[in-house]
Amino acid sequence: MLLALVALSGCVAPQYQTYTPDQTATYQRSVEGVNVASSKVEGVKRKQREAALKRDLAKTQEELEAAKKEIEELTEELRKAEEELKAAEDKKDINKNSYSSGAGVVHTGPRGGQYTISPSGKKVYKKRR
Repeated sequence: MLLALVALSGCVAPQYQTYTPDQTATYQRSVEGVNVASSKVEGVKRKQREAALKRDLAKTQEELEAAKKEIEELTEELRKAEEELKAAEDKKDINKNSYSSGAGVVHTGPRGGQYTISPSGKKVYKKRR
């Protein structure tokens, strides 16, 4: 039985492989080579990410410039529309005591007299009946 235990322990015992110093140096060089290569890969990946970020930033700046330009155009359009509105309101105030007849726009004067404006720009009062 003791013989069986010795035989079993020999089978179960771990077997370690021994490396020569030459094999160890080769392994370390290969590990260092992998480390160097992986650091190069990481460096290239980092540069790619930076380039992508710069490209995105450039696109964002272009979009920002386009948006600024569009805002300026809309502001100019708004200013023109406000001027037109003010002009229309001023014209409305002028014609508030007016009505249109077949001969043109008839205005009412301060004392109730009615007049039209001739093509030369003068007031032409209607005769009272």
